[in-house]
Amino acid sequence: MVRIRSICTAALALAVIPFITPSALGQEPAVGERIRVRTTSEPSQVVGVLETRQPDYLVVQTTESGPMNIAWADISRLQVSRGTKSNAGKGALIGAGLGLAGTTALVIGGCAGDDTDCGEDGGFIFAAYLLFTGGAALVGTFIGAIVRTERWVDVPGDRWQIEVAPDPNGGVAVGLNLRL
Repeated sequence: MVRIRSICTAALALAVIPFITPSALGQEPAVGERIRVRTTSEPSQVVGVLETRQPDYLVVQTTESGPMNIAWADISRLQVSRGTKSNAGKGALIGAGLGLAGTTALVIGGCAGDDTDCGEDGGFIFAAYLLFTGGAALVGTFIGAIVRTERWVDVPGDRWQIEVAPDPNGGVAVGLNLRL
């Protein structure tokens, strides 16, 4: 019975490992790093530079209100900034989608008249799609490259813990603690 329970616990612990993100394997944020803290009290979000870490609280230097003490118990999510990233790919996709939709509207509107025969000039329609969709994607790429966003990485909390220890009855015991 003990072995079955150990095997089930080990299987459960191993099943959780793939869901642990690489960022969750990182360490606590270092002093001087830009952090974002979501709290259960007011203010609900604080963004600033980590000034110091104490056993019971963090001190975050903010630009709006100066240093703030935030109790560890009030923190619901802690993230570290890993710099900014370009949105060129997202801009290209949005631009291409808008160009495709706009070109489709123009083609449908242009071919709706009784005196036009759009079926004979498929090359023109293809060129219009290519030109307008490609042009809009290019404009979206440039706009997305200019508009940069900050990249935030979660810092692991104490919501889960995997423990491996020698079993007094022989073998290895694996324990998994989850706090939901």
